[in-house]
Amino acid sequence: MSLQILLAIVLISILIIVHEAGHFLLARYFGVKVFEFSVGFGKILWKGFSHGTQFSLRMVPLGGFVRLAGMEKPLVQESFNKEESFENLKFFPKLLVLASGSFFNILFAFFLLVVVYALLGLPEGLGTKIGRVLPNTPASSMSLQKGDTVIEVNHHRVQEGESIVKAIRSSDGKKITLRLKREGREFEVWIYPILHPKDHVYYVGIRLAPSGWHRDNILLAISKSVKEVAGITGMTLLALSKLVTGKVGLAQLSGPIGIVSLTGEMVNYGAPFVARFMAMISINLAVLNLLPLPALDGGRMLLLSLGKVLGIRFKEENRFHYVGAILLVMLMMVVTYFDIKRMLVR
Repeated sequence: MSLQILLAIVLISILIIVHEAGHFLLARYFGVKVFEFSVGFGKILWKGFSHGTQFSLRMVPLGGFVRLAGMEKPLVQESFNKEESFENLKFFPKLLVLASGSFFNILFAFFLLVVVYALLGLPEGLGTKIGRVLPNTPASSMSLQKGDTVIEVNHHRVQEGESIVKAIRSSDGKKITLRLKREGREFEVWIYPILHPKDHVYYVGIRLAPSGWHRDNILLAISKSVKEVAGITGMTLLALSKLVTGKVGLAQLSGPIGIVSLTGEMVNYGAPFVARFMAMISINLAVLNLLPLPALDGGRMLLLSLGKVLGIRFKEENRFHYVGAILLVMLMMVVTYFDIKRMLVR
């Protein structure tokens, strides 16, 4: 579990750093001074300076942040000219700086998917070799091992993994005979499948390795990646609309603990699945940040747009975002409660 937590922290941190890098690069492009680009939060472990920006590594490795002149209150030793302020930008450059974090998350997701389709590849069919043995299952109790090859099921020769899965699932919990090959030696085991508590199908606790891996040429990989980015974005928006209309409740959402659990599952399936999961989270992060809510980039863009249309400036904007941040933390606590509840039920 500790490894799953570490991997989830690394995954989320990378995505948040990509997001903040978008704000940083666009701000610098438009001449806005960036006081600090931090990786992590809390006490500073290391810092360096480049072109007036402090780059720092902090103790708590959960994402990061950027502090822009004109948006954040400068520290005592920090100063900037009017031309270097975010407030000095015109309306559309301001919008671009605010939206750039989400844009970079979507761009990063697209890059990950291209890598999956063109370089890593995706599994093609199930083979007869065991890729993983799940702990505390009939397979582990019978000392089956990763790398064992299933030759026969109930004295019938098998050539592909689908036959093995079908035989186990249709066993109705009755004993099945497996003939396996390990390092040139053949042997038989008798095993009783059990009902999976979540999927409600019979299983013995083995994951079969794929029979092969399919990789696309770069043009097809790009085309597939564009479609998948659009598809995930659409599904995220649909889920949010169902949440707003009450068709989906908070109990069905996943928070940090849910991400930890899913990260562990994806690692078991291999690098391509981790990358696709990371792409999905990156797109979710992009869409959520563009929602017109306090403390989010979308909320800042909304107030900026209203100010432009109405010709006014919101003096209490920071307080507005502060209250929004508190509400978001409360929402996260509720979602985390349901994550824990689901884990206890399992």
